[in-house]
Amino acid sequence: MALDIKMPALSPTMEEGTLAKWLVKVGDTVSSGDVMAEIETDKATMEFEAVDEGVIAEILIEAGTEGVKVGAVIARLAVEGEEAAPAPAAAPATAPAEEAPAADGPAATPTAKKMAEQAGLDLAGVTGTGPKGKITKEDVEAAIAKGGGTPAPAAAPAAAPAPAASGERIIASPLARRIAADKGIDLAQVTGSGPNGRIVKDDVANFTPGAAAPAPAAAAAPAAAAPTAAPARRHLPLDGTTRPIDQRWRPIYAVWEITLRCDLSCRHCGSRAGRQRPDELTTEECLDLVRQMAELGTKEVTLIGGEAYLRDDWTQIARAVRAAGMDCTMTTGGRGITTERAKEVKDAGIRSVSVSVDGLEATHDALRGVKGSFQSAFEAIRNLRAAGVHVSANSQFGRKSLRQMPEVLDLLIAAGIHSWQVQLTVAMGRAVDEPELLLEPYQVLEVMAMLARLKPVADAAKVRIWPGNNIGYFGPYESLLRGTLPRGHMSSCGAGRSTLGIEADGAIKGCPSLPTSEYTGGNIRDNSLKDIWERSAPLRFTRDRTVEDLWGHCRDCYYNDTCRAGCSWTTHVLLGRPGNNPYCHHRALELLRKGLRERVVRVSAAPGEPFDHGLFEIIEEPWPAEELARAQHLAATGEGWLTD
Repeated sequence: MALDIKMPALSPTMEEGTLAKWLVKVGDTVSSGDVMAEIETDKATMEFEAVDEGVIAEILIEAGTEGVKVGAVIARLAVEGEEAAPAPAAAPATAPAEEAPAADGPAATPTAKKMAEQAGLDLAGVTGTGPKGKITKEDVEAAIAKGGGTPAPAAAPAAAPAPAASGERIIASPLARRIAADKGIDLAQVTGSGPNGRIVKDDVANFTPGAAAPAPAAAAAPAAAAPTAAPARRHLPLDGTTRPIDQRWRPIYAVWEITLRCDLSCRHCGSRAGRQRPDELTTEECLDLVRQMAELGTKEVTLIGGEAYLRDDWTQIARAVRAAGMDCTMTTGGRGITTERAKEVKDAGIRSVSVSVDGLEATHDALRGVKGSFQSAFEAIRNLRAAGVHVSANSQFGRKSLRQMPEVLDLLIAAGIHSWQVQLTVAMGRAVDEPELLLEPYQVLEVMAMLARLKPVADAAKVRIWPGNNIGYFGPYESLLRGTLPRGHMSSCGAGRSTLGIEADGAIKGCPSLPTSEYTGGNIRDNSLKDIWERSAPLRFTRDRTVEDLWGHCRDCYYNDTCRAGCSWTTHVLLGRPGNNPYCHHRALELLRKGLRERVVRVSAAPGEPFDHGLFEIIEEPWPAEELARAQHLAATGEGWLTD
């Protein structure tokens, strides 16, 4: 199949840009992280990286074209099973590229050539593993890592920085080199956040001489299209009074995004993480927030990102949480959990770390946007356990990964996890851009039956399956999967009642996953946490919700007053408001009895900002005849899948 490569939104306000330069041509093989083009806006020139692996089949927008709209298809990528369009014929006087004399060295991808040039590496000494012996980015990385290859005979570029103290060659983008030269910055002192530690523009722009640099293994690799978050919304209104119900509920559990910076570029990321927020809290502000959480009654704080360890003071924050008498846990993609960092986790007192694994290797790497991220996740598990840290895992269920989950669980059990948290991929952030990643509502029939089949496997291995808040609800497996909860079953959304979400710029929400624009109740820089918790309308919404707020099938459901439409995040980002949840097992079974099912269709795209969403509509339709019998069999027996 062919994948459309679209003009990315490089900022929340970008509507169009200039495709300044193509760094690939038709027929080139690209991998995730390869730089394909340079794109200019009125603010900056940025590199655009490949997300998928394949061959450039067609280039639709020429270099130098101005006014290219965000979302416009600029090229097409042929993936496995499809041939790329033939490259344009060369002029008669020139031999075809593959047969031409190697005037500029062996055949190599554009990214491989750039990396070799920047590293002073002669490609003649590198063995290519790509098609027909073509040298790829990975080949150059391997040669650099081994110190191999023959030094290039050409003189070093004039803008080349002084060598690093360790003697390693420095890899940096041309734009980063130009900025460093203009500012007189020694690139040997700059930590790269690009693929394999490559120094990019933002690294130089944000560099502070003398500042402690994060360990190279934690190097961030945000997608080129990762947006920069808008400044925090400030001075939001609070109610003049505090009600008894507001004082009765307390945020026992807090999830804290301490930075939006990330070293992965996950295609299903709801926050579109990658770049740090422009106004993230200072260390002093973070430590004061820790104090306020403890005083408000918080018992556990989970540190997340982006990627939490990309913030320089993350261990200081974790230690403060523990010193305040609260448990501290952490969720990570695991790319930078080296043996050293695992020891830092242990020393900081973090009780448990949850590592994200979203499918088998090829699927996980494709979803996480970085080749090798699957192996990194399992290496993180090994490193953490070796350091004496308890490790769990979390997985998202989507259309591309669902049937792989039994094998994923086997691997996680073998790796030594103690718990497995599972949830559905939600129509938020980047997932809105690719609706094909989402399960259809009727597929909860498969999800719940599969989890029921996996429960005894996990029990035998003493691994706890922990269904997330959007897994359910009230079908025949409810007590099997949630029997250990206080009521023995799911209850309604806990946002703003028992849970608290904090964004890195001080925004306070009732749940970390909720959309920022609609659910931010205040900012810690303007008001105390206690006042925001007790007096802001966006944090009160579940305290005040009744059956009258429900709609659609949820309004007349037998479980309406207990469930109240389940996960508010899932429903709001899908339909524009909470109160009607099609991702419900009980509902899917009730519709199946009538020969009906529901699916969702995107009717409005997301704007491309952190924590954004589009709009979907629910389509209720008869089951196709060929699938109805299988659905009925699955519902009756718990065995099998809806399709082959």
